Amino acid sequence: MSELNKSLDRGIIILKQIAMENNVGLRELSRITGISLTATEKIVKTLEEHKLVDKDESGKIILGSELFFLGKIVESRTNFIQIILREIKELVKDIDETVYLIKRNDKHIVFIEGEKSSHPIQYMPEIGKPYDLPYGATGQALMAYLDEDEVMEILDHYQVDSKKMLKKLEKVRENSYALSYQERFEGLSGIVFPILAKDGSAPLALSVAIPTYRYSEEKLHFIIERSKKTVDKMQDLVGYSLEAIY
Repeated sequence: MSELNKSLDRGIIILKQIAMENNVGLRELSRITGISLTATEKIVKTLEEHKLVDKDESGKIILGSELFFLGKIVESRTNFIQIILREIKELVKDIDETVYLIKRNDKHIVFIEGEKSSHPIQYMPEIGKPYDLPYGATGQALMAYLDEDEVMEILDHYQVDSKKMLKKLEKVRENSYALSYQERFEGLSGIVFPILAKDGSAPLALSVAIPTYRYSEEKLHFIIERSKKTVDKMQDLVGYSLEAIY
């Protein structure tokens, strides 16, 4: 283990011990952790500089304000994910088609959350697996709100016709959703709704996958109207970057 890793490891051990004990003296902390007094003193000083630990009136070491701040961020993130999953479940209950939350990862898309429909035949992508970005409604929904230079870089990478794709992306922005028929997977239609952050970017999207044999114009209209309500709710709830959540 390198010296840097050793220092980091000891810092984590000390921080955990302070969290368990709270109001602990320097010598006591050194004794409990088995880390030398000199090293313990240096580590505590560094943690104190970053407001991860503090000292009370008696000089005992306690958890710092920065840790409470970080804890609140984690709590907010967890609450937001729960809200997203709840909204997806409600949507699936109404439309009875499989719904996934997707994000862009460089030149790929990744499926990160999902809720299955009640149908025996349904689309089941692998969660966490990267798929090529520019194909199907999923790619179009996530690319539509990127800078054109970034879009061109992605299209060049995959050797995709830029003229056709730029027209498709313009249509996505007009409609607030992308639509595709068997572009990425045979026998599957996709309706994908960009979820916009406060800065106008689309770090996430909501994907509804329909086997083509269940597809109809009437069903499409219903899914679009109902899904837009879910997306609007998600966007209204976001007070910070969606990208930071995932």
